[in-house]
Amino acid sequence: MDSAKPIYKYLTKQNSQVVDLITYGQAIHKINNDIKVIINQHITGEWRLGKFSDDELTLILSSAESAGRLRFKVGNVLQDLRTLESCKLLNKINIKVKPEITAESDSEAKANKLNKDTELKPSRSGQQLLKSLADNIDDPGLKASLQRLANRIYLED
Repeated sequence: MDSAKPIYKYLTKQNSQVVDLITYGQAIHKINNDIKVIINQHITGEWRLGKFSDDELTLILSSAESAGRLRFKVGNVLQDLRTLESCKLLNKINIKVKPEITAESDSEAKANKLNKDTELKPSRSGQQLLKSLADNIDDPGLKASLQRLANRIYLED
């Protein structure tokens, strides 16, 4: 389906902000494809283009390890990127880390929350420690709180 071109021509005639957004999106897509080869030569981790202006580039990496490695090579990367026509004025590369949350890791976290075996349960020895600690405290408010906590542990056992 090739309906995007006529809509783009219509919006161009309207001088809409949507045209600017579409043009910027197309430019980012082209720049992303251009720099992909160079960036992939310097790092092995996953990355994506965050922001691009004439003089500044922001890369978002999924691992701190890859970000650290890239920070050491940023001078070489910058030099290689300046060979591209779209990056000739590039002066700075910002590197940010944003880990990807996968469905697998999210489901594991939920399973751990639901798993009762992983919960810490109070013990009688903990109750006795709290009571002895409360006996040695001079502050009446803190002493009462520790005693209430110790009694609560006893009720849960």
